[in-house]
Amino acid sequence: MLSTTTTLIEAARSSSATPHVRVRLSDRDAGVPRLRFARWYTGTEDDGPAGVTLPADGSLVRARIDVATDTLYTQRVATPSEASDYSAWSSLATAEADAGVGLHAAGTRVLVAYYDGSAVRVRESTDSGASFGSANALVFAGGVTAVGCAVREDGAALAVWATGGTLYTASRTSGGAWGSPAAWTHTLDAIDAVAVSDAEDWAILVSGEDGGGAPGCWSTRYGSGLGGPPGHWSSLAPVLVASPGLDVSYRATGIAHAGAPRALLVESYAGAGAFDRLMLATGLAGGASEDGEWRDPVPFEHASPWGVAAAASGTHAYLASASGVWHAEVGGTPVDVTASVLAAHYEASARSERLRLTVDASSLASLPEVGTEVEFSPGYVTDAGYEFAAGRVLWVTSVEHRRGEVHIAAEGAFGRLSRWRATRQISWAAGDATIAAVVSAIARAVGILALTRGWTLAASPRTSGFTVLAGESGACALTRLIERVPDQLLGRGIDLHLVERDPDEAATYAYGTTHPIRSIELRSAEGAAGWARVLGEGAVGEAVGIGAGGGGGVAVVVDPSVTSAALAAARAEAALRRAALLEERGTLEVAPHPGHEPGDVVEVTDATLGLHAEAYRVTSVELDYARQPRGKYLMRLGLGRV
Repeated sequence: MLSTTTTLIEAARSSSATPHVRVRLSDRDAGVPRLRFARWYTGTEDDGPAGVTLPADGSLVRARIDVATDTLYTQRVATPSEASDYSAWSSLATAEADAGVGLHAAGTRVLVAYYDGSAVRVRESTDSGASFGSANALVFAGGVTAVGCAVREDGAALAVWATGGTLYTASRTSGGAWGSPAAWTHTLDAIDAVAVSDAEDWAILVSGEDGGGAPGCWSTRYGSGLGGPPGHWSSLAPVLVASPGLDVSYRATGIAHAGAPRALLVESYAGAGAFDRLMLATGLAGGASEDGEWRDPVPFEHASPWGVAAAASGTHAYLASASGVWHAEVGGTPVDVTASVLAAHYEASARSERLRLTVDASSLASLPEVGTEVEFSPGYVTDAGYEFAAGRVLWVTSVEHRRGEVHIAAEGAFGRLSRWRATRQISWAAGDATIAAVVSAIARAVGILALTRGWTLAASPRTSGFTVLAGESGACALTRLIERVPDQLLGRGIDLHLVERDPDEAATYAYGTTHPIRSIELRSAEGAAGWARVLGEGAVGEAVGIGAGGGGGVAVVVDPSVTSAALAAARAEAALRRAALLEERGTLEVAPHPGHEPGDVVEVTDATLGLHAEAYRVTSVELDYARQPRGKYLMRLGLGRV
């Protein structure tokens, strides 16, 4: 149940309360501001590694390496705009293109790192990139394959470089000198690129091949004492990993925080139909780069084996290649359109969440686009003012324009899961992860945070193996996976909850006593499955419920991953429990309780039907609201077994 106040519930029980339904629209995707990049510059520079950064004075500093001459160039644009000149460059040093270039700014400091064939060097500017000091050699070495760096306003800095599969760091404290190189604590077979940013601690994006020959791109955090212990490496979190032998490789090119963590990488395919595709991965809402919670990357329209660099500050985000500059506003501030809403119909169940809005077109400042985030918060005008139950978040799937009206359709987390398709096969071998962890990984790919604190013990053992097929929807994959346990999935805003429904759960609200019932309907029909049979690999399990002899159906599960009688029996019990929870046995119509959601347990008292504090679990919630042509505000609750 969503959070409500005492005054809000008092209004729900009143026969004369005034409805209030708050609706807000925002240009966000699962809580994360959308970045709508516009290309500001298209130049004639040859393609190659590039960097971009934003000093505190509002200027834009770029770097690039000319592949043909191994020359490092820099550029500073004092007041960047679409009309600015991005074609003037200054030669800075000799640098090997294959190792790339690191560029980062904080305050008036700008740090650039590169490899000149004999040493990893850094040069620093203290005037926002207008000039750079002399080169400082951090290490003399051969075979350096990747270079990156980041700096802070107080002078603290980090430089990283790779040789083979080892990443090395050199740190500088505020006011101090560069320290000795230190190797990281992870293991990769090869590293081909790295990107670094300052995100509380040092955020690092690295690409190459793991010990099994799988090409991939991973993120990690190097501690500086702010978020993690100094010198501590967080685990490698996969951004995108492919199977070995597929002619696929990845190159990390940028990492920044623009309303959420953002990672840029290139996916290159060397087989028939070869391509170099820039990919953008986004972190979950409210997360940090160090969390390693990355959504499935999506393509960006620029194609290059060198990719683009990224930088963000305040409300501005930039991407840059050697010959291109892109800009986006970091927005997403919600816009209240409550006064424009003429009618709303909301419905939610254990499998879906939908909203239909009718909006007065003349009072909208701008029309919403498909993908716009909608906050739908029903409530009342109370003694405390306008109150509502927050937490329902959906995304626009269609916008229909009619004379004087706009009709908007939106879906919640389950709709996002249904629309997402796996672009590649994703597999977990037996023992790789718990079922709950696999749920989290699938939801995360879609951009949804899976909260699994309420899972059953059945979801905590290691999975016997699971594969998301290429082209399969997230909803289909999760449905197959959750069949293994008695838990249910509950979509709540941008979160997905994996919860166990306790048959002895106490009711949290009562109808028919203080909250009047407008109408009630109970029905008896052919019930849910009363018998379940599981056919595994050399194992069979059965479970028989109370409906087995009274017209209940049979649930048959065929799953070769079930290899023991105990597991087969547990799967059979889970199948019966799931079927019972989905069965709707009645409908209750009442004045809306703003906090209700599927899964709540309520008590119902109705003398005409002989009900006295009878417990039911809410299977569905349907809410109707209209201001015209005739006012309406009511809620229908589907009732099922606890």
